Amino acid sequence: MFSDNSDSHPGSNQGRRKIQSRDKQHKVSGLVTRLHSGFSKKKPSNTQNHQPLSSDSEYDTDLEEETKVHNDLHDHQALAKNIYFRQCSKIGVTPISYFLRHAGDDQISLRDHYFGPRGAKAIAAPLRVNNTLTKLDFSYNGMGDEGVEHLCYQLVDNIYVFDLNLAYNDISHKGFKTVGSMLLTNQIIKNLDVSGNQLGNRSGKILLSLLQKNNTLLKLGLSRCDLGLEATQSLANALVNNTSLQKLDISWNQIVGKAASVLAKCLSENEKIDELNLSWNGFGERKAAEDLGKALAENNCIGTIDLRANRFVDLTLAIFSSFSMTKNEHIKILKLSKNPFTHVGSFALLQNISKNSDSSISSLDLQGITVKKNFIDLLENLEDKGKKINCTYQTYIHSKKLKPGKAVEILCQIIHMKDKTPFSLFGIASDQSVTVIDKKSFEDAIKVNAGIDLTDQEWFTLFDDLTNKDGQIELASLYTKWREKYEKKDK
Repeated sequence: MFSDNSDSHPGSNQGRRKIQSRDKQHKVSGLVTRLHSGFSKKKPSNTQNHQPLSSDSEYDTDLEEETKVHNDLHDHQALAKNIYFRQCSKIGVTPISYFLRHAGDDQISLRDHYFGPRGAKAIAAPLRVNNTLTKLDFSYNGMGDEGVEHLCYQLVDNIYVFDLNLAYNDISHKGFKTVGSMLLTNQIIKNLDVSGNQLGNRSGKILLSLLQKNNTLLKLGLSRCDLGLEATQSLANALVNNTSLQKLDISWNQIVGKAASVLAKCLSENEKIDELNLSWNGFGERKAAEDLGKALAENNCIGTIDLRANRFVDLTLAIFSSFSMTKNEHIKILKLSKNPFTHVGSFALLQNISKNSDSSISSLDLQGITVKKNFIDLLENLEDKGKKINCTYQTYIHSKKLKPGKAVEILCQIIHMKDKTPFSLFGIASDQSVTVIDKKSFEDAIKVNAGIDLTDQEWFTLFDDLTNKDGQIELASLYTKWREKYEKKDK
């Protein structure tokens, strides 16, 4: 017999509230079950020097409890925030206010917070509930091997994060091994930066395995990682067959001698790297320079190569460019500043570029390196032939050999190579009759507007040629020389 109590009837207010409450409990239970299943992988192992890592049950309990107290199950920002608070309380670390504000963002940057291994453990757990996170910057935080282990434990099956920065975190080869293992499973991360960590020679096998088995990594930062000969050889072997990596930074690793030659030779076989940073190494030594030049002559994919501060002198730069620049058709940007070669090496380089009718060089960085008039003339000649190269360099002028007006002529050439005119340089229209300017304004215009940095001797020569009896810069001769040489040509 049915009860006559109307409040228990499904159509009554109390009945509807009971049904809604039961449905809500089912939804919460379903979410908790899904979260439980997401943590079924193997937990990080404990080490003698590390604090014990949290167990699966600890992470599950956090997520379950925070999910139950949270009213809006779709608000992962608040959910991540609650999980983080609870983890900080358990571990005994102070919450980072920035992370609390951005825990649910699609990009999280915690650079320079130095939260250490325990802080990394607290931050790692809430990352699992952020399903919009794509970029994670944890650089300069002293995470150590233990902190990286906590992070990798949470990222191993993450399907959202594709950019991970772990630079300068006191990670050794042991922590890098954890990262490498994670990336063998995680095929989502495309950009990885582990620069500034002392990976050393023992990281060689890890690099070899990672670059041979991971087919999704596009960008790898290994700057200042203390890579020795063994690690460099392993890296070279891996690059021969790697078909995914497009950008590689191995600057500041003191790669010299045999290590430099081994790495240089592998570039002739690599068919994927487009941007390569080799700066602050020793590829300018004779054998390495020759091997690198020969490899680049055959390479058909590198578009940008950074060779700053590589000990190139006039002879080795000439050797390198005689092999590479006369044949390579793909390099567009070449950086060679901070090398001890002179105007002799600069001119030899440009000559070898000019011999290659198929050269793609469009940007040449020789900042701080002196060139003479023969270099500027050849650069201008190439432009006349339709080969324009944006080149930064230090102009060389010797006042004792200058005839009257010579400094002005060279300045006109430099301004023209910078895609400027005297009128745009000084911010006036060509039909205005401004012919006088003070020295300070003149110097600022040359430095700032044209990006030309001259020596004290060069400034003296220019001022001597252009200063009138009142101590002002007379621009009439500059305008005249410009019109004679360039206005008619441009028309």
